[in-house]
Amino acid sequence: MMDVANKFFVSFCAFLAAGVLACGIAKGEHEKFLHPKYIELPDKTAMQKHYLFNFEPRFKKADCLVRFDFVFEGTGEERNRAPLHVLFWQYLWRNEPKAGAFAMDAKSWVRTSVTGYIQFADECDRRFEIADAMAAFANETDPRYKVSFSRDKILPGFDTMMAEGSWIDDSSYDKELHKLWKKAVRGDGEAMFLYAEKINSMMNPMGAYQMYRRALNCLPPGPLRTKAAKKAQEALSAVPQQRKEQIENFLEAERKKSARLGIVCQP
Repeated sequence: MMDVANKFFVSFCAFLAAGVLACGIAKGEHEKFLHPKYIELPDKTAMQKHYLFNFEPRFKKADCLVRFDFVFEGTGEERNRAPLHVLFWQYLWRNEPKAGAFAMDAKSWVRTSVTGYIQFADECDRRFEIADAMAAFANETDPRYKVSFSRDKILPGFDTMMAEGSWIDDSSYDKELHKLWKKAVRGDGEAMFLYAEKINSMMNPMGAYQMYRRALNCLPPGPLRTKAAKKAQEALSAVPQQRKEQIENFLEAERKKSARLGIVCQP
């Protein structure tokens, strides 16, 4: 089972992921792969800023789950080129950015007819209202889809879904770690260092490396800044070789994201 620091870090990485690229389609290739209706995504800045600076876990999983059913009138190959979650992103990021981060059960990503589940991270008290609007948008945008959401009470479980990382009944929710993250993204160099220490201890050297780099650029001269520089190099040495080749691209993407979102102390 994933530990709390790793779950929390992975959760926020997912929230900040670069749209379609988060689905494993290489940059520059998704335009060729996807149906034209699925290529353009709305600006996600408002959603990202909400989850970076304002989001506080406040709901239990059962209060965030919604069941949906859909039929796709086309082949499996056509369905692969028309990912339903992208239609949901298109609606949420433009109209409901606070609800723009959600988990979706994997079974619903590739089949042409299925019952699936969505687990919102926020705005869960409005989940049925938002889900109905998502279905209407999906059906209108791509008439090959016939999507509907149920208002039944859904419980988390193996026969539904059990996403973790953003809910108060997570198996090991750590409120203090969340507070540390909030201080870090607001420019607290010491919090950046402590957060890097946490995720480094949980076997996330790539994430720890960029956070140590942020701390290094935020802390004033002194022992902690010197230690951050040393720990950054140690974390880098622990990054697998194949990932090291991607490190500069990773850092450049983080710098651009930081500038766009107003995160101080770039890596």
